Amino acid sequence: LVSTSDIQFSKGDAVSAKAAELCKNAKTDEEKVVAIYNYMADRYSYDYKLANEITSGKITKYIPDTAATLNGTTGMCYVRGNVPHEGIPCALTKGYAGSSYHAWNKVNLNGSWYQIDLTYAVTRNVRNAKNLHDCVSPLTYTNTSDTLAAAAA
Repeated sequence: LVSTSDIQFSKGDAVSAKAAELCKNAKTDEEKVVAIYNYMADRYSYDYKLANEITSGKITKYIPDTAATLNGTTGMCYVRGNVPHEGIPCALTKGYAGSSYHAWNKVNLNGSWYQIDLTYAVTRNVRNAKNLHDCVSPLTYTNTSDTLAAAAA
């Protein structure tokens, strides 16, 4: 899977409203990450049909529609959490998980980057995180590149 476009967020959009709703009771940035992770891991399933259409070449350009994803229940590795809206630095990272080209997220808390892979979470049923450690992916990634994300001002 080769991604063709990064996801764009806009201040005040439905994604930022959902992020605010999910994080309204969070007292720390870690609690915000856990709240968003749990929502996404519980709500979404991996869209194997879309992934197969892209890898087969049937779909040659994929630009994620954040509103459609937010309102749906499926997504793929390009679905990114809403943490940029909550003032938490986030990067969309692309590279390899094993031999598969993939995209996942990194979040920066207290100066350290943590890999959050929601594809891993939804395909392996890793849910109900209690803390940041529960959200961090155990996979080994190689040949990576990052795109920093920030909510629009």
